[in-house]
Amino acid sequence: MVMHHNSKAEFGAGRRCKCGLSEFARIAGRRIQHHLSVGERAKYMGLPSQSRKSEWLAGRLAAKYLFLNRLEMSQRTQEREWSPTLSKLSSETLGVYSPWMYQQVEVVTNGGKPSLAWCGQTRPESISLSHSGSESCASIAFGAPTAIDVESTGPRIDAFYRSNFTEAERAWALVDPRASRFKANWLFTFLWTLKESALKLDG
Repeated sequence: MVMHHNSKAEFGAGRRCKCGLSEFARIAGRRIQHHLSVGERAKYMGLPSQSRKSEWLAGRLAAKYLFLNRLEMSQRTQEREWSPTLSKLSSETLGVYSPWMYQQVEVVTNGGKPSLAWCGQTRPESISLSHSGSESCASIAFGAPTAIDVESTGPRIDAFYRSNFTEAERAWALVDPRASRFKANWLFTFLWTLKESALKLDG
């Protein structure tokens, strides 16, 4: 999903879908390992590099925050009143809930599609995680599957376009010769995120 970064924005997803986007630098400085369950902490410590740890952690904290926010909202409003939202998360945003609450929300993957557990019990919500560059994101939905993908817009080698897009898709992205190269790159990135999200749904 190619996203414009604003603190809260509606987009064309399901009514009950919420997304969170976090930059690694914006969650630094907190004792963030205290926001993980025992099992998640062990997984985190076993990751091979600091960059991998940062992206893994940022995505999971986003998913945990979205779940806790949904839990809080369900106490105050009917589900029919919820609208899809995109929240840009920071250290301050994450601090709304205590580390203990984050520890009770566990993102479980077991080598497949991620799922949520709350206080040791499996939850019915669907979640999805993605990362690109310095950013990680998560989406959560109730009553329907969700998938998300975040990518950086930029030029790629010709083989990438030939291998991943049909002739019709390439013609669509390049339809206006007067458009800037940035626009074509954005359209290709948009198509790529749709394909990645579709694969996640199928998986």
